[in-house]
Amino acid sequence: GFACLLAFLYAAFSLRVPSRFWYWLMVIALTNFLAMFSFPGILLRLLGVLIVLFPIIEVVRGLIEAVRKQVSGAWIVGGGMLVYTVGISLLLYSQFEFIGTLASTILLLSISIFLARQFARTNLDLEEQLVQVKQLSAAALEHEKVKAENDRRAHELEEARQLQLSMLPKKLPNLPHLDIAAYMKTASEVGGDYYDFHTSEDGTLTIAIGDATGHGLKAGTLVAAVKSLFVTLAYHPDIPHIFTRMSQTLKQMQMRGVFMALAMIKYKDRSINISIAGMPPMMLYRHASQTVERINLRGLPLGSVTSYRYREMTTELRPGDALLMLSDGLTELFNPANEMFGEERVEPSFLAAAKSSPAEIIEKLLADANNWSNGRALDDDLTLVVLKAK
Repeated sequence: GFACLLAFLYAAFSLRVPSRFWYWLMVIALTNFLAMFSFPGILLRLLGVLIVLFPIIEVVRGLIEAVRKQVSGAWIVGGGMLVYTVGISLLLYSQFEFIGTLASTILLLSISIFLARQFARTNLDLEEQLVQVKQLSAAALEHEKVKAENDRRAHELEEARQLQLSMLPKKLPNLPHLDIAAYMKTASEVGGDYYDFHTSEDGTLTIAIGDATGHGLKAGTLVAAVKSLFVTLAYHPDIPHIFTRMSQTLKQMQMRGVFMALAMIKYKDRSINISIAGMPPMMLYRHASQTVERINLRGLPLGSVTSYRYREMTTELRPGDALLMLSDGLTELFNPANEMFGEERVEPSFLAAAKSSPAEIIEKLLADANNWSNGRALDDDLTLVVLKAK
């Protein structure tokens, strides 16, 4: 009985079975063997005392170890075992049989309570683990759904970006007295910047540079609409008329909160007509005075209202003069200190490179912008178009 009790003790409290337990079993076997051959009673009594004391000591040791490890219910079953071992030990040396019955009852009661608590705790742990598994499964499923949705959107945005890039001019116009260079870099998947060229039958060159509010599919859709309108209306000699027609059409599309800032010029025989609808000022380098003029014609972005009077100015592009058309991606470029590049830095950078070719002017502006941003990613699309009179 004691052997089974100790085995339960080790198993219940997750204790390692000590080697002395096996020696104790050997002592029990030896005592029984000696009793068969009527060995001296004193020796058998000493072995009997050893056999009885060992379970008591082991129960106390196991109880202390279980309490130290904070085993749930250790006091309950450990106390019952201790009462049982002490009670059975006393029964061996007395005639009071009720002691054994009482000790056995207390042991069975304590083991029953302990096992019931362990079963209840195990059941509760299993329920909690089942809830956690369900939560993890739901989270994993949601993660897969989100990932699939993100992959789908990324694919759509990439297709839209490729469509947007395909709408840009495949080649630059070739005029005898004018050099042209253009550059565009989007800040995200689908940008809102746009530039385009159109050469009419009478030799008039129309150049547009625009910036749709925001990014993404709405901006890309607006750019596509403006591209179609530009192809349809670029032949008209009056830029304010083109802007009004475009604005009315975009307004009818009801793309709430999305507008198109646009700047446009018409160039013929060194004469330039300029109109601006919500874009940053153009910068005109005068070769004769080696100065830069800011052309700032304030106007509302297209699509915001249907009846707005856009202004237009006319100037001349003399040999050596250069015109910079830009989106706000350059002026609103931030450095790590969260400071903007601004028009006050664009102007001297443009002036320093204005004697170079249009492509070299753009390279100089981009180099200065990269030094300013110091590796910080673009917050907005960046578009540059430079014209220079030969």
